[in-house]
Amino acid sequence: TRTAAITGAWLALWQCCRHLQAKGACAKLPLRDHVAAVSVGLRRGDALLDLDYAEDKNADVDANFVWTGSGALVEVQASAEREAFSEAQWQQLWQLARQGAEKLVQQQKAALDQFLAAQEKSPTTPPTNP
Repeated sequence: TRTAAITGAWLALWQCCRHLQAKGACAKLPLRDHVAAVSVGLRRGDALLDLDYAEDKNADVDANFVWTGSGALVEVQASAEREAFSEAQWQQLWQLARQGAEKLVQQQKAALDQFLAAQEKSPTTPPTNP
């Protein structure tokens, strides 16, 4: 849930900044890049992306990655919950996390496109009550 919160919070922050920009409170959006977070893990040797509760609870290795839209790393947290893991397994988790974060950034961009399209269709000022 933490990783979903980070990814969703970036969208909410973008919308807030966009609102402030429209009100003249800032000249341009202060956000430099997208931010997306994913969880990955190893369970019985299998690399898993976006672990659900049961997978996370029973994972041999659990890791969280936070990436920018341009592929820069913001944060990594990894734990060998049941068994230590190899460098090769680490690389597998790294690649899986990066692919997952790239997909989330694509989804963020699609959500922003939908948001902007909806704003263009609706009036910028709320309707007045009769």
